[in-house]
Parts: sequence; structure tokens; C-alpha cells
Amino acid sequence: MRNDTPVEVTLSRNSFGQILDALFVLVEEWRETAVFHEYGACHDDAIIRECSGTAEARNMQRIYQELIDELSSQLPKKESRR
Repeated sequence: MRNDTPVEVTLSRNSFGQILDALFVLVEEWRETAVFHEYGACHDDAIIRECSGTAEARNMQRIYQELIDELSSQLPKKESRR
């Protein structure tokens, strides 16, 4: 199976929302990680992910944001969280 082959998954709306919520958390954690690596400081309650530096953290943030965008685009417009 190729990695770019579409996959169809059936989830309840609640489960779909939980997945989006988790992805939003990951985007924020990677954003905070990038800030930490760039400036050497962050919020006291920030979770810093393990990575090699700012570039990797920004890349991970982008990847998770793209997942959110792709998943959100599949929701009917009135249900989209944007």
C-alpha cells in the first residue's frame, strides 16, 4: 500500500472532534517547542517536545496543522471548527 493512498474511516462526530482537539494540542506544543528553541524561554506551563531544534519543531507544527486542515475540510461547512 502506498503512503499517499486515501483511507476512509468512519467515526462518530464526538470521536472526530476528540481527534481534532488532540491535534490542536500537538500544534500548540510544537509551537511552544519552537519558541523555546528559538528564544530559550517559554510559558511556565508549556510542554516542550523532544526534537533537534527550531526547524524540526516548526516542521512538526506544520505537519499537524496540515492534518487538521485536511480533516476539517472533510466536515460539512457548518460543522467545521474553523
